[in-house]
Amino acid sequence: MRKIVLLTGALGLSLNLAQAQQLPGFEIAPGKPVVCPSRPEDMFTSRPAPAEFRNPNRTQRRGTARQAVINVKYTGFTPEAQAAFQFAVNIWQTLLTSPVDINVDAQWTRLGTGVLGSAGATTVMRNFSGAPLANVWYPVALAEKIAGQDLNGVGNPEIVANFSSQAQWYLGTDGVAVAGKTDFVSVVLHERCHGLGFVAATGYDINTRLGSYGTNAGGSPLPWVFSTFIETAAGRRVTDLSFAANPSETLGTEFTGNALYFNSPLAAAVNPDEEKRPQLYAPSTFSRGSSISHLDEDRYSAGTPHSLMSPQIGRAEVIHDPGALTRKMFDEMGWFVTAIRHVPLRDTETLQATTVTATVESDGTVTPGSVKAFYSFNNGAFSSVTLTPTGTAGQYRGTIPNPGTNVTVRYYLSAADNETGRTYTAPGAPAPGITT
Repeated sequence: MRKIVLLTGALGLSLNLAQAQQLPGFEIAPGKPVVCPSRPEDMFTSRPAPAEFRNPNRTQRRGTARQAVINVKYTGFTPEAQAAFQFAVNIWQTLLTSPVDINVDAQWTRLGTGVLGSAGATTVMRNFSGAPLANVWYPVALAEKIAGQDLNGVGNPEIVANFSSQAQWYLGTDGVAVAGKTDFVSVVLHERCHGLGFVAATGYDINTRLGSYGTNAGGSPLPWVFSTFIETAAGRRVTDLSFAANPSETLGTEFTGNALYFNSPLAAAVNPDEEKRPQLYAPSTFSRGSSISHLDEDRYSAGTPHSLMSPQIGRAEVIHDPGALTRKMFDEMGWFVTAIRHVPLRDTETLQATTVTATVESDGTVTPGSVKAFYSFNNGAFSSVTLTPTGTAGQYRGTIPNPGTNVTVRYYLSAADNETGRTYTAPGAPAPGITT
């Protein structure tokens, strides 16, 4: 009898056998909205829509990947508000690719004093097909993009959003900054970012000063994908349990220390600042709904190219471009991805080499020779075999040598893309410190 086990791969094409495990099945948990307050000052700044949107001859941003389709169910909107909302939707559609429609339930309704809007994913998911990280929650729209299929039921919303019917809105789409008015298109673009994944899902208890992150589903809380990239000024990932327990005072101190960053090589490559890592909003007084799930207000102030995802949008502040940092942070989380599809091999009594077949789908170009199977016999050292194209689009195949009888074969797969240089594994790599 030959036992065959698909393991959790590790970054760097290595595997820590003490942490290696078979993954729990695909799971779903409730999402969390982010609530964004208004800012009363007139800023008198304006950032135009991205060139991809403004160019009437624009083409899809990424090769042959399907441009995202965002469907919105409008409730209570005036015709003018709906038109402005749709304008923001059209901008995002030009910037994203996804083979699965993104459905949004949008409400035009009364909200609390000073609240412009709120938005969030209806559900989060982990360990789905192609997930880059294991045991990490992904907002459903992002999970479906990576998985290449609908995961929450056809037609069901991936994002819910609420906008104040009482705010002093400017509902035009021309990018004019109007005194005393909040630009509605800018706020819709901002809230859509939260629904698409720009949310840390962190908490802070003012009495115990404990900081926490993640969502629980039948065990210890696990982080949302955004949180797995958050690190301290010294470069320690907040999700690394060897650095800080969850919850803990250590996290509470970091969450209120004004020195948290999003570790993104893709964002760093387009950031002209001396501090290449995008800085997150982490004021000394924790602001529920704003802290950590935004870029820093002071570093990315009104009128700067990356100001859309600062925590507050002022009056007469127009931002019709998410900005390069936000877009690259999205790419880092999985909106630019190489997904490896593979049906795990079964135990066998056949004494022959084991054929491994996988389909690789990439938003870029798969690096030649990077599709590999890494395998180990009876907990021994890992070897690798390169999978080669079969002639069927995206399909690769290779052979693990015959190990003989009464042998346990452990294996995982990897692939890389030329555009980002990132290596992906199947199953997904463990996030820093996340081993359960």
